[in-house]
Amino acid sequence: MQDAQDPSSAEEDEGPLEHIAEEDEGPLEHIAEDDGPAAGTRTQDAESGRRPSTPTARFLARHRTVAGIVLTVLTAAFGILFAVVVPSDVTGSGFRPVVLRWAGPVSWLLIAGAALTWTLRTQRRVTNAFAYAALGCYVVYLVVRAF
Repeated sequence: MQDAQDPSSAEEDEGPLEHIAEEDEGPLEHIAEDDGPAAGTRTQDAESGRRPSTPTARFLARHRTVAGIVLTVLTAAFGILFAVVVPSDVTGSGFRPVVLRWAGPVSWLLIAGAALTWTLRTQRRVTNAFAYAALGCYVVYLVVRAF
């Protein structure tokens, strides 16, 4: 009779949960690895090469094309809607009525441009240029509206 176990067999006989202690992943780290069409691969941010840290960022990294197209269509629709519907307080001629009439639609169309360039994975500075132009256009609108 052999009562003593072979030390090599003790190493091979790990329980089903032994590998969990060896991994240093957090409770949500498996989401980006196990979900999506490319299961088993980790989703990374294309520009920085790092994994997105928040659940929203991971979702957008996995569904970038669909989210970008939806965002582009919605913001372009808002831009077209605001270009067609004239606000009632825009009357007269000069700089102020032109800004009040067209700053809103232009801002929305610039946001649509930022969404489209983000979806197409263009250089980050192109996407940022659209976003900053939209922000600048909206700031001009707010300043003109205030005075």
